[in-house]
Amino acid sequence: QQVAPLTLQGELSKLPGGPFAVAFGGEWRKEEASAISDALSQANGFNYSNPKPYAGGYDVKEVFAEAVAPILRDQPFAQHLVINGAIRYTDYSTSGGVTTWKVGGIYAPFSDLRLRATRSRDIRAPNNAELFATTASLAQLRNPWSGVTTQITTMNQPSPTLKPERADTWTVGGVFTPRFIPGLTVSVDYYDINIKGAISSFSSQSILDNCFAETGTPFFCNFVSRTGTGAATVVDSDAVQLLNIAGVRTRGFDFAATYRTRIGESELTLRGMASYVKDLIFDDGTGAAPRFVNGVIQSLGGRIDRAGSVGGTAFTAGQQTSATNTPSWTATGSITWAHKPVSVNLQGRYIGGGRFDATLVGPGDQYYDPASPISIGNNRVDSRLYLDLSAQIDVIKDGNRKLQFYFNVNNLTDKEPPFPVTAIAGMYDRMGRYYRAGLRFSY
Repeated sequence: QQVAPLTLQGELSKLPGGPFAVAFGGEWRKEEASAISDALSQANGFNYSNPKPYAGGYDVKEVFAEAVAPILRDQPFAQHLVINGAIRYTDYSTSGGVTTWKVGGIYAPFSDLRLRATRSRDIRAPNNAELFATTASLAQLRNPWSGVTTQITTMNQPSPTLKPERADTWTVGGVFTPRFIPGLTVSVDYYDINIKGAISSFSSQSILDNCFAETGTPFFCNFVSRTGTGAATVVDSDAVQLLNIAGVRTRGFDFAATYRTRIGESELTLRGMASYVKDLIFDDGTGAAPRFVNGVIQSLGGRIDRAGSVGGTAFTAGQQTSATNTPSWTATGSITWAHKPVSVNLQGRYIGGGRFDATLVGPGDQYYDPASPISIGNNRVDSRLYLDLSAQIDVIKDGNRKLQFYFNVNNLTDKEPPFPVTAIAGMYDRMGRYYRAGLRFSY
């Protein structure tokens, strides 16, 4: 990477709330990447990853301007009012120009309450691997012509014509620090993020299923190499190419609270954070509706709300599918008591339950049918609450000379993970109760 930036900033004038500050400038970047691979990978000798050699790069030119305008300060019903904004134009040698911007504000009607809001247009540009890298793998896929599941070669292909992903973002929130409850701070924020032209690809199974259903001018069948006809069709390979096809829409709330107080010579601290994901909608760009064969569900379509989906990896009809780890509710909270030289902390971690995988159906779900290739025996995961206890004591604390003893008990109540353990291990504790003790020192 080569970078050459130029930035100027300063204060242009005085406003009732303070100095009107601006910044502007530009930047030039050149990014290049190259990769080599072994002979086995080049011959597709491995099951799951056969990277191919590649080389590529691109140039970026940017100009930007930012401003902060303090409108009011220390006025009746306007303790603080600030407006800020920014705009940036970026020109990629691979995909052309794109403009991003942001406008926001902070308003404190009185010292106890501060409100904030931001509206922005954001982008994420494709990286060199997305633009140029190719990888081959073997995947367990169901041949929709024969109904047989077998290993099929999948070529994961880049696209040098990818454009930046574009997101429209709203955030609104506030912080409450009531003077009548000293030491308390509470914040609530709402977010709404809508990504269009997300860099994604149709899954191998989706490509095969849509090719099977295609009539007229082919699109998906252009990515499938096959021989034979009807039930005798043999799929040799398929190509999975990155495209600006997907959409992602997510909305939710973030909560946080802290309370500190002294009890005699001791200090008590309470903290809590929680997140509620209302929507996490993935649109694969196919526009496909739920698909049935002889009344049996085959696919839930191209638009799936994955909020509350807490699985990881599932296997249905021999096919491996990936889910998200996005519970509708997650929360952490802690109580800390400190009385020199001792400090004790109890922390709780809550993971809300939900569906194992939003793309699958299980007993109790709409369309459930044991004969369906997307059916699963149990599509529900229970919630979990973990408690962790820790304590520490400062044996020596004299300038740079410090000696501290600590002791931790994680998963205090020895909670086992919910079903299914192997697929959801990233979010849950599989070890059970365990202990840690040690010394920290400096001199």
